[in-house]
Amino acid sequence: MSALEKKAEDLRLKKEDEELDERQPLLGGPVGIGIGANMKNISTASLPPLILYFIGVFALMYLEDWPFLTSNYVVTQIITTIGYGDFTVSFTGAKVFMAFYAMSVIVVLAYYHSLLIGSLVSWECDVLRKYLRNYEIDNNEIRTEEEAMRKYGLANQAIASLAAFLPFLAFGTLYYRWQ
Repeated sequence: MSALEKKAEDLRLKKEDEELDERQPLLGGPVGIGIGANMKNISTASLPPLILYFIGVFALMYLEDWPFLTSNYVVTQIITTIGYGDFTVSFTGAKVFMAFYAMSVIVVLAYYHSLLIGSLVSWECDVLRKYLRNYEIDNNEIRTEEEAMRKYGLANQAIASLAAFLPFLAFGTLYYRWQ
């Protein structure tokens, strides 16, 4: 490989590294719902859960005639599934609303949580696979990333997935060992 080709390859790899670093690891899920992997869409992606949250708050303010803070407190209990029981809805309309609201809000928030965690894991695996490919190029007879992907692609994916999973396994093992 000539010096010019090596420099071009280094520039290309540096550009790809910068693109990986610029990727937003939050909410880079399915593009069908308009959530992309850039920072501008974070506020857009968090809009539906916030709207759903405030629908519950204002519904309790209206249906139960509770102040804003109390309604916030109760909706937070419902969303986090804590439910202390110190405030309960008493009117029939509020009971019916809360039954449907609790089910729908938990489903919607679980979906957004899934997007968040999935994109974080995907981003971590992408970065780790990138470093593994660069290591393989530097220490083997492989010259390009495409060659490295063909030869070691599945192994790199397995290593990256394992590296993302092992900290959770170790934490769970240690936590339940000492509990």
